[in-house]
Amino acid sequence: MNLFLSPNTLIIDSSNIRNINGTEFLGRNYADKWKKGIKINVLMTSTGVPLNIQITKGDTHDMSVMESVFTYVTTKFKSSRRYRINILGDKGYTSKEYEKKFLDKKINYIVPKKKYNKNKNKKELPEPDILRKHRYKVERYFANLKQYTRLRFMYDRKIETYKSFLILGILGNLSNKIDENGILIPPKLK
Repeated sequence: MNLFLSPNTLIIDSSNIRNINGTEFLGRNYADKWKKGIKINVLMTSTGVPLNIQITKGDTHDMSVMESVFTYVTTKFKSSRRYRINILGDKGYTSKEYEKKFLDKKINYIVPKKKYNKNKNKKELPEPDILRKHRYKVERYFANLKQYTRLRFMYDRKIETYKSFLILGILGNLSNKIDENGILIPPKLK
């Protein structure tokens, strides 16, 4: 069974945005020489449609948004033994607590394990190939969003202005995926 042919696969990731003139909601960005910035967290489907977007300070850890993602996924999606919801994330989303929470709700939470582990005697499972093969989907989504200069850098003083430009960028990306009848175009399979 191909996991990505299923509409039940969700991908979560975050991207850092550098601040130029902003005065609100700023934190130090570790990936950009500790300059001030914000972080965009996206939960999207495997077809590239964003479901949940959150803006946090630049120094916020990825796990800080997982509580709201957990409540969103468990209220909007129903998972069963036959049709499982799959959530893919990177190493920033590794947490045994959320693995157990999602497993209780019958949701597959697929993240690679971090290198350091308290139990060195345990055999480590290899990183799932599905993460490496399909990571480009969320990275390509951020690259498409950042093609707009107003989204690549935060020029706006107020976060509300930046959010409105973010919504315009998201709608611009979605318009490329909708045909003239208003139907979502499925991705091409190789």
